[in-house]
Amino acid sequence: MAGERIGKTYEAILKIALDQLQNKGTLKGSVFWNETPKGITVEPDFLVGRDKDHPQIIIMVTHSGASGNSHMKCWRNIGELCEIKTSLHPSPIAINVFFESVMKEQLKELQGTAFDAQLIVDTKPYGPFIKNWVHTNESELSIDQATKALEIESQCIANTALGNSIKQLAADIEYTIMEAQTKVNDLWVYEANRTKRQPPKAKETYIRRGLSKLLIFEDLDIALRLYRGNLVKQSELPTYIYDIGLARKGIGRAIPNDYEIQNVVDLLSDAVIRNLIQNVTDSHVIQQYLNQLRNEEDINRMTKYVIKNYDLLCDKEKLFSQLTELHDDPNALIHNDALKWTPSNNWLFEIIIEIIKLSTGKANGYGYAQLSTDVAMPNGVAKDYPKETREFLLSPWGYLSDWITRSERTAIPLDVIRCVSAVLADKLKHIGIEHIMDLSSQIRESYIHNLVEAKLCTYREFSPLALLMEEAGILNLNKDVVKYKTCFAEKAKLNGTAGQTTVVQKENTIINWQSSFGGHPADKKKELSGRAVGLRYTWNEELGKFIPRPKVKKLVLLLDGTWQQQHVDALINAGWDEIYYPDEIEKLKAAIV
Repeated sequence: MAGERIGKTYEAILKIALDQLQNKGTLKGSVFWNETPKGITVEPDFLVGRDKDHPQIIIMVTHSGASGNSHMKCWRNIGELCEIKTSLHPSPIAINVFFESVMKEQLKELQGTAFDAQLIVDTKPYGPFIKNWVHTNESELSIDQATKALEIESQCIANTALGNSIKQLAADIEYTIMEAQTKVNDLWVYEANRTKRQPPKAKETYIRRGLSKLLIFEDLDIALRLYRGNLVKQSELPTYIYDIGLARKGIGRAIPNDYEIQNVVDLLSDAVIRNLIQNVTDSHVIQQYLNQLRNEEDINRMTKYVIKNYDLLCDKEKLFSQLTELHDDPNALIHNDALKWTPSNNWLFEIIIEIIKLSTGKANGYGYAQLSTDVAMPNGVAKDYPKETREFLLSPWGYLSDWITRSERTAIPLDVIRCVSAVLADKLKHIGIEHIMDLSSQIRESYIHNLVEAKLCTYREFSPLALLMEEAGILNLNKDVVKYKTCFAEKAKLNGTAGQTTVVQKENTIINWQSSFGGHPADKKKELSGRAVGLRYTWNEELGKFIPRPKVKKLVLLLDGTWQQQHVDALINAGWDEIYYPDEIEKLKAAIV
């Protein structure tokens, strides 16, 4: 991916700067690039010390080209910092070097408070030059990181401006390290002396995903009969249940076919399952997802529309007209072959995105983020539009998904949609009608997969773990939810939601919960690690230091998903005192102090 290549190029430039400091004699020890010290799960960008397991300095490189998900990136950076600080002894100096800091200003301040020192490169006189050079040249450089650094170093001979910029970067790195060495942070002294509990054994549960999939069944009683092992005739289940893969046909009966649903049924009673599902069935968004899944043949009608009107949709102005017409009227476009339901989303946009993704041959080949990047490209197909229009979708308020779902939360200027139409029309033109016709048989399956995996199973407003605790009488979501400003945000004197964490407090116990699956627990572990430290301590302005937060004696975490043992170990080490799973609700209840 382009973003990852750019990030690695910035790292290569920083490696050259660190080598210059080492040759100068001002940086003691060896420089280790992308190596993981023993005892932690994160991989710092750079370590400086006698060996990789005992670093004196760690340097994290941050590259953020869009601010839309900057809050998440910020907490992952802080989470990595907290794992390093709480796991390595003695605690190393931690520095954040920020390239392309397209991040909300308050989040920059938050990171600056958490790290011992922070260097924001693009605010320096040489910063814009380095950024422009990287974006112009990164695609021509080697993929291998060591070779990449050598290639950049060799270019510095002929390109004196590049060479001078890296020398200035090295000077600023030297100053930043000296600045960090003068600081003493009581926070990590407290953490070094804190007694850490024994981590529980990691296990996999699928409460969120299994319950989400159970919603697809129109008759929950039949679904529970099926997954409890009772006889369910093939004819009792609609065709879409077999097509989606939630059941398969056996000899004279239907057979359960989804291990995530099975996990829910094995762990929870029928009464609890019904109560949890009842809390989300009234959601308009959920009902729209379910309507699409239960009327899957309509996806074929949408695909046929694109094929039939291919030439028209390859014209950016005509595509813009079609998209906006459908946005204004959900029943527009398909008149003679009416859909069985009225989509709440802009289905034409979604089908085109699905076609583009399938054409790449990759599971995550294309999506909103890549589209937003393509729209913003200064030399791309939308280049004739002003910079602020092209980059609107990269801004904190550029929620394209809101326009697609007709949400009133965000107003997106029509010229931005014109830019989007230009990119999509160009993509369709390059794919070609023959390729699209070849892909037509795969589009429905891919669309359904995306609907289940990326939308239904990740719907934000469905929080089964919180509901499970409420069902058990542990909490009341209407009165026990509190918003704590983390100690980092307190020290930075940040207002608003920046640095804020929403949790439940019962007596002197803070309770948080998280469902995460696949490759995501590694990132969620980082966020939760940072938040644990931020919740356990508070900034005392009068004393000028961090102190333990009053009335907080215990931090408890309820997990669901595919967390590995290393994730659980890191969370306990970072400050979560006790970790429980959905089948241990009574134990969690007893742990409150």
